[in-house]
Amino acid sequence: MTTRTVIRPRLSAVVYVLVALACVVAVVSLIVSGSLDAAGSVLPIPVLLVGVGYVTLLAPSVAFDAEAVEVRGPLRTTRVPYGRIADARTTHGFALVTDEGVVSAWAAPPPDRIATQRIVPSEAMRRDPRVRRDEGGDSLAASDAPGTPSGDAMTTLAHRLAEHDPSNDAITRSWNIVNITVLVASLLVAGAAAWSTTLV
Repeated sequence: MTTRTVIRPRLSAVVYVLVALACVVAVVSLIVSGSLDAAGSVLPIPVLLVGVGYVTLLAPSVAFDAEAVEVRGPLRTTRVPYGRIADARTTHGFALVTDEGVVSAWAAPPPDRIATQRIVPSEAMRRDPRVRRDEGGDSLAASDAPGTPSGDAMTTLAHRLAEHDPSNDAITRSWNIVNITVLVASLLVAGAAAWSTTLV
């Protein structure tokens, strides 16, 4: 039985948790200090940060299950069966190439400049047949290196593609109802809080 592998940038999750904690601490400290008017006027900012942060930083992912790759973005999810993948690339982030177009993954970006300078291919990485290399087979692109979101996605895909044959299964797309609900709710709460403070 093939296990489900989910990839999302660790840094995004850490940033989201830190931002959410900072928002909670800021609002609670204003309430405890008795500055309810200030808490009300500041409330729209933390609500927006928590809601928009969830949709853009925490929710997106790339999931590999037994039959397909599920690319979950902030607002849409695309499920691509392995047999429909013609190619994949990581230059500007992990992306699947299909006969219906390119599906880019929000949650598997290439490494930044600092991370790129730290990537030194190990001997095991050089020998790993799943790791993608240039045409000559000598050098390894930083965006393909294991340990980066785009590289981990590419390596996992190479492993899964070896187990599947071409197919005509449909590529499906759906709206992320939870994310859209969180986004709309945070906008409405922030807007209502901002409106109520202007009336006071």
